Amino acid sequence: MLERYEQYMDEVISGKEIACKWVILACKRQQSDLKRDITANFPYYFDRAAAFQAIRFSSMLRHVSGKWAGQLFDPEPDQCFILAVVFGWKNAETGHRRFRRAYCEVARKNGKSFMASVIQLIGLLMDNESRAEVYSAATTRDQARIVFDVCKDMVTRLCQDSPAIAKRIRVFAHSIVNLETQGKIAPLSSDAKTLDGHSPHIAIIDEYHEHPDNKVLKVLETGMGARSQPLSFVITTAGFNIEGPCYQLRKTACQILDGVKEDHTFFAAIYTLDEKDDFKDRKVWKKANPHIGISPSWEFMEAEYTKAINEGQAAEVHFLTKNLNVWTSSSSTWIQADKWQALEKPVNWRDFTGMRCFAGFDFAEVYDFTALCIVFPPNEYEGEYYMRWHFWYPDDRADALSSAAGIPIRQWARDGWITLTNGDMVDIEAVIEETAQTYGKDYKIDAVAIDPWGSKTNLLKLAEVGMTIYEVRQGYRTMSPAITDFESLLGKKRLVHDGNPVMRWMMSNVELTRDPAGNRKPDRVRRDAKIDGVVAALMALALAVEGSRNVGGSYLFDEETQLITI
Repeated sequence: MLERYEQYMDEVISGKEIACKWVILACKRQQSDLKRDITANFPYYFDRAAAFQAIRFSSMLRHVSGKWAGQLFDPEPDQCFILAVVFGWKNAETGHRRFRRAYCEVARKNGKSFMASVIQLIGLLMDNESRAEVYSAATTRDQARIVFDVCKDMVTRLCQDSPAIAKRIRVFAHSIVNLETQGKIAPLSSDAKTLDGHSPHIAIIDEYHEHPDNKVLKVLETGMGARSQPLSFVITTAGFNIEGPCYQLRKTACQILDGVKEDHTFFAAIYTLDEKDDFKDRKVWKKANPHIGISPSWEFMEAEYTKAINEGQAAEVHFLTKNLNVWTSSSSTWIQADKWQALEKPVNWRDFTGMRCFAGFDFAEVYDFTALCIVFPPNEYEGEYYMRWHFWYPDDRADALSSAAGIPIRQWARDGWITLTNGDMVDIEAVIEETAQTYGKDYKIDAVAIDPWGSKTNLLKLAEVGMTIYEVRQGYRTMSPAITDFESLLGKKRLVHDGNPVMRWMMSNVELTRDPAGNRKPDRVRRDAKIDGVVAALMALALAVEGSRNVGGSYLFDEETQLITI
């Protein structure tokens, strides 16, 4: 069985087994580690017997559903790889496991629940941990029970096959107990308050992309302090919230695989498409579905693909996210996260001092952000449009939105991306004054675009601080060509941003609506999914593009847009 894991590594690295960048790097990491000597900085050795035992134990279990129900589990090569690496490495000083955290991401129908159950049973039956607490945690108790119920069915069948194990195990409605060690397996809901007091030996975090924050993982890992070889095992498909805890953990996993960060106790395996892959090319589907042809079947994948092609953008995004394990930011996203992040560059905004620019303001309603976007046109800085944002939000409403949307507003404020204003509403006049005193002094703001809907006081204040104002309505006629310009420049990689996380989150919230003529404008997926920075960007970019074309005589400067003079 170890030969299967070793052959898998060799074939992935050689290219014989089609795999994405992250799986290739995971295999290269393992091969590189096997060649390392034990040192103070790397006090680990690979225990082939322990690796073999983990794989062999999985082969003693039986499938519990579908056409294979009742048949012995025959672990696939990628599953052998994960089990061998996670359970084979030991600390040379203590003999305990090397890996304390694992992140595994794979498309649906690739045996996630079964693998999670195998790991739980190894923790309960093979680790000999006294009073081991092994948990499956998810956003709801019902979701947590999915893994637990699979585990319960598996151990019931195992007891039928092995009288010796049957003497050690008792299966109850809400737990599985090892009578010899007094260890147990149980499901947990994601209410972090109910998790305090536990001392997990192994914790399975199922479908982590659905978690709004990291409280569950944090509480469970904090409770592991008394355990000699604890393991938190995150197993998930891709999701839509790129500002949520799962995507942030994924970024760390990728950085470790890429060699940017070092953590010898963190295992990662991510099965997804590579950035330049065409999802219509069926050959690349295997990168996200290592078991394709078995589960999921080719017939299933073809049926899901047909839906994606025939039923519009939302179906395509669903196929990408759930069947090809690609993070797509929104259930019907406008621009995918990887395309937006590809435009990010480190920017020193002091280099732009004195340069000509255009601004867009989206003033807040009660529950929204006030967003300012400043765009530097290419005739002033290289051949690209450089975009900078700043946001304001009421301090009194910050925690509620942070919880509802799963975003770290206060951290963003500490990092300078957001200004939290006193009270439960943003003082727009104070924002305009602040803008004039900071950005207005640093840059030559040619014009500011605003939506005419709202208080005329805002116009007066903008005029008072010396701004040239254009009213840009947020209707289909104005927004549609602005969106087209935005998409065109993005496709040519002529847009540049500094990685503002607030804007990254807002980009993930954008849907496009269409009028009967096919014109488009931005909309949001739900009330707590804000897009104010996107609206401000479209208005500012429209001014910048037209400014570069010697303003006038275009879609922007017609009856829907007018220069305001006061």
